[in-house]
Amino acid sequence: MLKTILASALLIVASTAQAGFEYTRDTTVRDELNGQFRMTAAGVIGEEDGSRLAEGRYTNFHPRNEATNVLDGTVTREAFRDGDMVAVSYDGNLTLTTAATGNGNGSGNPQSRTTTIAFTDLTIERAEEGVTISGSVLVNGQSVDAAALPRPIKAVIVNALRLFRL
Repeated sequence: MLKTILASALLIVASTAQAGFEYTRDTTVRDELNGQFRMTAAGVIGEEDGSRLAEGRYTNFHPRNEATNVLDGTVTREAFRDGDMVAVSYDGNLTLTTAATGNGNGSGNPQSRTTTIAFTDLTIERAEEGVTISGSVLVNGQSVDAAALPRPIKAVIVNALRLFRL
């Protein structure tokens, strides 16, 4: 009897592994300043292949819990795996608001700065040598090669997309 149960369980596990698993996930990250990142994801995981589609929404989110930087917007991440090949791309629109300090406009009122960031088919590769980013990005309406992004903008994008790895 025990052998029959074990054999049945093994058969079910083996057939499921070949067919793949479907999953859905909903994750929320809240920062200390009441901002949040909410990600919904769905995908299929197989033995040799898989795909995942995730959408993340940043709402009054403070990267690195700094009150001076606020991130809002939506990003979609698509990931596909076929054997050893993995492809990941991002599409999104983000708005970074940076609070100014000091006498921004000469009248004693600091001025905040808003940066809009939009991208389609953006790819990021992480390796021992560092982070490589490729694709085209619109920063305040100006097209910039992702590899030539100013360091602060690149850091915002890389840090924001890092949350998709949760």
